[in-house]
Amino acid sequence: MPSQNLQQLAKALLDAATAINNRIQQELPNLDPSVIHVMSNRAQELLMKSKALLAMSVIEIGNEAKESLDSLQQATNQINDAIKTINNVQKVINIASKLVGVAGNIITGNLAGIPASVKSVLSELKASPV
Repeated sequence: MPSQNLQQLAKALLDAATAINNRIQQELPNLDPSVIHVMSNRAQELLMKSKALLAMSVIEIGNEAKESLDSLQQATNQINDAIKTINNVQKVINIASKLVGVAGNIITGNLAGIPASVKSVLSELKASPV
């Protein structure tokens, strides 16, 4: 399952847990203690599952990022040749800027941004005549 789907599902579970907790607070005087207990347990289970799904989405994003970085590594020689041989300075600046973007995502831990930034570098490289 793609990481975005996992994150959306995690959010849905979190929203459901919040709704249950809000309902408990609103109807506390009218609820039987055993019902409060069961509802609280379900909300807690939903929160735990939400956290697990978020963790899974990070792992999935990590795999996507790794694959993207592998693609970038494979294109390194082509990137270096392009930077050396492209006559259009703006193209060189564009490629370098996009590489800085990849590095920024890595340094800041923005794993979700890595695949898109690598794709951007590779697209710029393909658009650039070597």
